[in-house]
Amino acid sequence: MKLMNFLIVPVHSNNDTGNMETVVKKDFLELGTGQVRSDVYSIKFPLYIKKVECQVMPTLLQVRNTITNLGLFTANINEIRYYRTYPKHARPIIDGENICLSHQNIHQILKYFPDGSEIWNFPLEGGKYVLKFEAVGVTGKIAKQVWIDISNDLKTIKWSESKLLILLTKIFKI
Repeated sequence: MKLMNFLIVPVHSNNDTGNMETVVKKDFLELGTGQVRSDVYSIKFPLYIKKVECQVMPTLLQVRNTITNLGLFTANINEIRYYRTYPKHARPIIDGENICLSHQNIHQILKYFPDGSEIWNFPLEGGKYVLKFEAVGVTGKIAKQVWIDISNDLKTIKWSESKLLILLTKIFKI
């Protein structure tokens, strides 16, 4: 099993319809689909520091990742745990979803940050955050972290999955 790359999509909750609307600038959208491109990155740090800019302030971040089975046999995932480890460590949110992945199949997981649970119930503010996704199965567990930097006006969001490059570039002072 392997967790692939993170994609962060800033969304705004429409109180009238209850729908989530993407607030990403058109430069960061895939033509014709309206999906956020995952290949947009800073020219200075290619493919390691990803960035997205917003038209208006988002109320939530949709954090996506994909689990794939690289093994030859079927993998069973019993639960997915979501952690917030920085700025303040919080108890994990556990999703008891059973996922059965055959050879080279994928499954997308997504989590809204913050959400309405007791643990992650706070307003979205500028600053630095570290989130960790963990998939627990019968044969083992896998985990991956993402470091997120949100501007004070909530209009620029940068993220990276490489702690070494974060330390070298000093974008995140964690």
